[in-house]
Amino acid sequence: MTSEFDLAASLAAGVEGCKGAWDFIRAFAEHWVGPLSGTDGWMEADLAVAEGRLGVRLPAALREA
Repeated sequence: MTSEFDLAASLAAGVEGCKGAWDFIRAFAEHWVGPLSGTDGWMEADLAVAEGRLGVRLPAALREA
């Protein structure tokens, strides 16, 4: 866990747009758990199953996450 993560400043920058939001998410995850990697997240098939169960299409931002 790094000590230089400034939650307030990171969150303020995170609401400025998509890039800021992802920068915040990456920094938050790295500070509390560890860096995000290319293997984090869910496969397309898993998302499709969840959408089928819910009966709705997940928003693009949620699918991206």
